[in-house]
Amino acid sequence: MAVTDWEPATEAEAAMRDALRANDQELYFRILARTDLLLPVSAEALAGQVPMGWGTWTTGGRTHVLAFTSPAALRACLGGSPAPSRRSAYADLAAEWPNHEWWLAVNPGPVAVGGEVEEPPPVELDPGALGLLDDRLVEVV
Repeated sequence: MAVTDWEPATEAEAAMRDALRANDQELYFRILARTDLLLPVSAEALAGQVPMGWGTWTTGGRTHVLAFTSPAALRACLGGSPAPSRRSAYADLAAEWPNHEWWLAVNPGPVAVGGEVEEPPPVELDPGALGLLDDRLVEVV
């Protein structure tokens, strides 16, 4: 699937998109905190042949754990290629966070909304904010 073909695949994605468009960061992160995420892993890890590990991306000197809100978002953000992944509740991800210096990147990359490619601000969570989403505002940086 081309990036320009991306449409929200779930009600949560549509609500998160609408919250970002309305600059309602608090609502965005409340929805995220209640959303299961897909975490990319290797095929070998999914088959139990190697440890599960973490799909990461490093930019600007920061390492990010990649997380996606649906299989469609994962494909769109990774250039249309299907990728093995594991499902994790947000609370479980926060509880098993692998490195306190790593950030969380949710659906990184450009997405198309209404046929036009938009480059939203990256949605990144600093490590200290991971367990606070239910109660606190986390800013889009």
